[in-house]
Amino acid sequence: MSEARVLEAVDDRRKELIEFAQKLVSIPSENPPGGEKEVVAAITPVIDRYSLGETRVVGRDTSRPNILTTMKGNGEGKRLLYNGHTDVVPVGQEERSHWKTDPFGAEIIDGELYGRGSADMKGPIASMLYGAIALKEAGASFTGDLVLAFTADEENGGYYGAQYVSEEGLAGADVCLIGEPSGMKSGFDYLATACRGATCFKLVVRGTQMHSSQSDIRNAVNAGLKLCKVLYRMSEELEIRHEPHPLYPQGVTINLGETLSGGLEYCIIPGYAEAKNDIRVLPGMSKEPVMKDLNDFLDKLRREDPQLDVELVLDDGQGWVEGAEIPADHPMVTTLAGATSTVLGFSPVTGGFTGGTDAKHFVSVANTPTISAFGPGLLSLAHGPNERVPVEDLIKGAKIYALAALRYLQ
Repeated sequence: MSEARVLEAVDDRRKELIEFAQKLVSIPSENPPGGEKEVVAAITPVIDRYSLGETRVVGRDTSRPNILTTMKGNGEGKRLLYNGHTDVVPVGQEERSHWKTDPFGAEIIDGELYGRGSADMKGPIASMLYGAIALKEAGASFTGDLVLAFTADEENGGYYGAQYVSEEGLAGADVCLIGEPSGMKSGFDYLATACRGATCFKLVVRGTQMHSSQSDIRNAVNAGLKLCKVLYRMSEELEIRHEPHPLYPQGVTINLGETLSGGLEYCIIPGYAEAKNDIRVLPGMSKEPVMKDLNDFLDKLRREDPQLDVELVLDDGQGWVEGAEIPADHPMVTTLAGATSTVLGFSPVTGGFTGGTDAKHFVSVANTPTISAFGPGLLSLAHGPNERVPVEDLIKGAKIYALAALRYLQ
């Protein structure tokens, strides 16, 4: 059996791979609320059809399942975990008008698959699955195990997904590869050996709810206006102290006012207003100093304005999320770069993923070294209107994943 036969096996199922990716994209597994059960129901028959290996469907909640399949090699060896998440971010009612297609129509236009999750990351799941199928169909010989772990809830912190399978001892491996879309300018041009963490928090401001006609004579405290002032001051003055990181010259990223809510109606001074925010932190940063910088800043605003009643509330699931990193010379990193060179004729640049991935759970809970992101698609197209991925990149991804697994598990 040659590597060329493995690549041919991917080409043999080209049409099937693309149609499978379309099927996954057509399932609206927006998180919240989830819908991963329908995605697992679509994946299971394909795994069964090719008898890939022992398969388990597990979950903290039966409506939010994870599916893990273990392909056994010929004898003892290393354990390689391929991971993708089955949930997608919401489309958003206001954003639908900006789509050129139905977000769940899974249409192919000019060689690109459009739809929520096409890149992030149902397309990469299809590539990983059909890369494994190619190994099976080509009769590839390897030692150890290749585990396909398709997990829930990544877009909302991973409590039902990667965190759960890690806590249950199902994610232990010599190394994990997450197939998040990692392209920066073109497909597969970037291999992320690190990802940032985050702290997600609400700012809650309380004021005086009252009839607006008397706001100037009753000393009303407008919670919405106070919140706006807090957000503006933070945007101009807040500093989060950190040590420089070679993969993140931009440092931390502060994102304020990601949601804004409060008040009741015209003619009522709002007594409550809140904003959701996040700060993207670097690998190696710890929670306590970040919280101190945030709280010290809010204390300064309180001293300046005795009427300011502001509270910082950490998110239950994503209040603090660690970053993660794997050495750039790890054997799987170099193997993956070599497989990419074989398939595409160039090696990707290694660097840091600007966002966060489920690497945090695999590293901190399962103690599994993890490549944070390497997969088909541009990260810049994820989470926005007209998310899409070239179908050729899905084929290339399957070939890269198949070759990398074959070489690493020798």
